[in-house]
Amino acid sequence: MASISAPSRPRAWTVESGVRLRPVPEQAVCLVYRPKPPMLFGLNLTSWLVLTLCDGRSEDEIGRDYDVAVREAGGPGAEPGAFAKALQGLEGLGLIRCCPPADATNNTRG
Repeated sequence: MASISAPSRPRAWTVESGVRLRPVPEQAVCLVYRPKPPMLFGLNLTSWLVLTLCDGRSEDEIGRDYDVAVREAGGPGAEPGAFAKALQGLEGLGLIRCCPPADATNNTRG
């Protein structure tokens, strides 16, 4: 007998509490401080963009906005898999975390 699983809920992402950004656009890098455990990272443009898009929106919404931003710019950020790799890397560094989608926690959003 085949089992029926519940549809998966969309994943949403937000920046971890206490993370601080210090953009250095003239060097195409963003310095990021993570307080627990303390660590300083230098993000490339792709990861920097993905991090700034992680504001509680679903992964699909973040991905669409990312695609729009890099479509005309080209470069490494437009390569297939760049978005997923950056998202995975940010999670691995402890800079972002999954959260309930913004529309599930805030029904007044229009």
